Amino acid sequence: MTDRRYLLIYGATGYTGRLVAEHARSLGLDLIVAGRNQQRVDALAKELEVEGRVFPVDDPALVREGLAGVMAVLNIAGPFRLTAEPLMDACVAQGVHYLDTTAEYGVFAAARTRDAAAREAGVMVMSGTGWDVVPSDCVAAHAAARVTDPVRLRIALKLLSATPQEAAGLNLFSRGSVVSATTGLGDDVGALVRADGDIVALPEPKSARFDFGDGPEECVSAPMGDLITSHVSTGTPSIEVYVETGLPLPIGLDLDALPDGPTAAEREVGRSKVIAEAVGRDGTVARALIDTPTGYRFTSSPPSRSPAASSQACTPPASSPRPPPTAPNSPCPSPTATSRTCNPRPPQGVVVTEQNATPEPTALTTAQARALQIRALYEQVEERVLGRTWTLPELALGFTNDAAYVGRLVLAAEGTWDIEGDKDAELEHKLAECLWWTFVLADRLGIDAPHAFENAMNRIESGLKQTLRGIDT
Repeated sequence: MTDRRYLLIYGATGYTGRLVAEHARSLGLDLIVAGRNQQRVDALAKELEVEGRVFPVDDPALVREGLAGVMAVLNIAGPFRLTAEPLMDACVAQGVHYLDTTAEYGVFAAARTRDAAAREAGVMVMSGTGWDVVPSDCVAAHAAARVTDPVRLRIALKLLSATPQEAAGLNLFSRGSVVSATTGLGDDVGALVRADGDIVALPEPKSARFDFGDGPEECVSAPMGDLITSHVSTGTPSIEVYVETGLPLPIGLDLDALPDGPTAAEREVGRSKVIAEAVGRDGTVARALIDTPTGYRFTSSPPSRSPAASSQACTPPASSPRPPPTAPNSPCPSPTATSRTCNPRPPQGVVVTEQNATPEPTALTTAQARALQIRALYEQVEERVLGRTWTLPELALGFTNDAAYVGRLVLAAEGTWDIEGDKDAELEHKLAECLWWTFVLADRLGIDAPHAFENAMNRIESGLKQTLRGIDT
């Protein structure tokens, strides 16, 4: 082979790798299956009637030799912390595009550090080309594009949305996913967020509530690749990623007790969902939800596009860095490390829904944005002094203490309670502080305070008008 037209799938004999290889073969792609086990690679190559290659990733010379005639590598061999960087480096050195399906934060960080080298080589280095992080990055870019100058982005993942009856007894993870999650999402990585452009390790994960369509659900922050990819895609300086807690993360499971992965029938059960919430500098809030097939279905057999959708050009969000010109024979519109694109129309099987957006800033949304900026400063102080941020019960106690003190200040303003200092100024301060607490608590609980206020006022107004009609009659 002298021309570079082949897609090499490394890790093709694993659970996800086999699904992807079978799908690629069905599409008629020029395919090479590869891995570390001679017997398994030979068997799969014979089954799919394609070439097979065997090479380890810890020998740079053998890796480069294994890339002969290859245009792009798709790495599906986990744990990716062991396979990704050697393959990335070999691909950049050989002028070969690199993709993988990792969900491990460290691999995204490694890909990002190779951005300049990849651009110079005219190749693409892109991690997370499966369910993590394609839907989340697209819906994040969609939400961020609906606000002016996004300053804060929260992303929440629900791995399985199904009824209890549907979910009962399901095997949701392959052995490879369990190993990758244990090393990529476990304690060795830490509780990471992006704050003012920098990756910051928190003393403990944060919690918040998000509505995926069936009411608010508890979520916990997790060190996902979106902390890197969404920063590139949207330019947002502060990003947090959460995972819904109803489904345990695949950490610490007994590998020997697990089957290879979900059965074909199990892959058809339920949906996966992602919420993105963007806050603009002027306080505008935009939320969007993307509803997709579950992870292995999405990754191994992407939803088909309608003819109308397929005619739409992929373009990066306006706030993302513009990629260099397309490299020759590139399978992707933009050969740039971790810069990604999103079709403006979702493929069939994927649904994007707007959620409670505030398209124009109001006094309340502006106040909310300011309140959360101040809360972020408080959190920095708490981390330095306490080694952690306040818990939700502590925040609630702070609110009730200040609210109770307002009562005394009202008595002081009426002359029935004596306090030192300027009573009016103190009352004004405490009332404003109570409003601040309301925004902080609402944010922690996943409640859109301006939207909730408007809904509450509408309900109260309707009830009062009905009462007045009753009195008048």
